[in-house]
Amino acid sequence: MILKEGIGLFKVRKPRSFNLVTRYYDADKERLMRRVKEIEQEKGKLAGDRVQREMNFRTKTDIKWKKNYVAKARMKSNIRLLIILGALTAVFIYLYNNIDAISTTFENLGR
Repeated sequence: MILKEGIGLFKVRKPRSFNLVTRYYDADKERLMRRVKEIEQEKGKLAGDRVQREMNFRTKTDIKWKKNYVAKARMKSNIRLLIILGALTAVFIYLYNNIDAISTTFENLGR
């Protein structure tokens, strides 16, 4: 007797396939392209190219400003961290150098 797939005691299931089509959606770019097309229809091709260059310039400068803002915030965070580490180091050095005085003080309190 020939057993066909899916019939009989030993079913062999095929794994389900998973096909995910990755997509990147940029709403700003879509708005830009829509606006450029509107201007091209209104004023002609040359005006549309000029507007597209201006919009690209705006997006590039926005990206640069955001990168600068993030870099400045990161620098401030690093400086703050260094100050805290310096203060903790100074406290530990002070305690290490004066451990004898501190221990005698606690011994005198215990008597």
